[in-house]
Amino acid sequence: MNDSGPQPKDAASSPRSGRHPFRRVSIILSLLAVVAVSCFLAAGWPVPEDQLLQKALWREVERSDLSISVIERGNLESQQNTEIFCKVEDVQRDGIHGTPIVWIISNGASVEEGDLLCELETTPMQEALDEQILETEEARTKQFQTEADYDNQITTNKTTEAEAELAVELAKLELEMFTDEESGTHRLAVEEIKRSIDDTNNEILAAQASLELKDDDRRGLESLFKMGYANRNELRRSELSYLQAEGEYAAKLNQLQTSMATLRKKQDYERRMQLMTLQGDVQTAERALEQTKRSNEARLSQLESLLRTRTEQLKKEEERLTRYQTQLELCKIHAPQTGMVAYASDRNDEVREGVPVRNRQHLMSIPRLDLMQVRTAVHESVLDQIDNGLEATVTVDAFPDRQYTGTVQSVAVLPDQNG
Repeated sequence: MNDSGPQPKDAASSPRSGRHPFRRVSIILSLLAVVAVSCFLAAGWPVPEDQLLQKALWREVERSDLSISVIERGNLESQQNTEIFCKVEDVQRDGIHGTPIVWIISNGASVEEGDLLCELETTPMQEALDEQILETEEARTKQFQTEADYDNQITTNKTTEAEAELAVELAKLELEMFTDEESGTHRLAVEEIKRSIDDTNNEILAAQASLELKDDDRRGLESLFKMGYANRNELRRSELSYLQAEGEYAAKLNQLQTSMATLRKKQDYERRMQLMTLQGDVQTAERALEQTKRSNEARLSQLESLLRTRTEQLKKEEERLTRYQTQLELCKIHAPQTGMVAYASDRNDEVREGVPVRNRQHLMSIPRLDLMQVRTAVHESVLDQIDNGLEATVTVDAFPDRQYTGTVQSVAVLPDQNG
């Protein structure tokens, strides 16, 4: 029976096989490999078990860490690279911007600790130091003089205050002596006047008695003269004696009145006046004492303030003197450690003899060659495999047959922005 349906095509002529030419080759190779294995098994099969165990290689499996290496290139440098800077300040009045170099060690020289590296010009700094010595001595003299004035003012204050206090005590004592009712000066003066009045009264009585006697004598002589028993001269002498006695009596009366008036004045007016005067003296002395204390305190405060000013000025001058002395010592730069001299490589700042250098200018560096380190950069993908304390092997291009063992000292926190 004829089938009128479509017939299947050959695989080689299939469009699909035409699109994959290498698939046919792979199938043929697979068949050849199967035939080769079959032949090998047919030739050597079966193999005894003990012979198979003798020909096998055995190894015990152990768990261990997988060694992962990170290889990068870096820069070899010193761990202790000491930079040398100019520490000498510029002396403005010398007309030179900076301090000239008098002598400097050659670049690349090996030095020991304490060796002289560089010497700068010291003449301007020495002149400034000499002037500062004179200014410091002048400030010290002023400070000593002010201190002596301060000490003298303390003694003067004590003296004047003691004198003022003594004046107050004396004024109070005078007032007390005047107002004492038993033995005060006023009481003694009054008693003296009273005794004078008593004496005057006695004298008046005596004068009065003498006057009466003189009057009796005069009258008796007048009677005798009238009778002719006495001459005129005797009468005149008697009258003269009477007149003298009468004058003495009148004088004593006047003296008594004067003494009484003096007593009344002493007890009334003079007492109040003297009392007011003495009280005023006490108050004046007390005010003088307070004024003395305030004046002494003001003068002492002024001298104390001046002494503080002089002391601070001396301190500043001494600090400036110390700075100049230190600056003069810094004109000679010595090596702080053993190493090799490397001049600063700044194009704008040349380092050689005769060239002035500025304060804080970088002059040179001294790296230690016995303590070296490698600074390298690794990719961030392997950063988690590196940590502080990790051992590292270092190879130097100058000595490729040598290997050095090191330890990771630090890992940067931030990545390099340019890499």
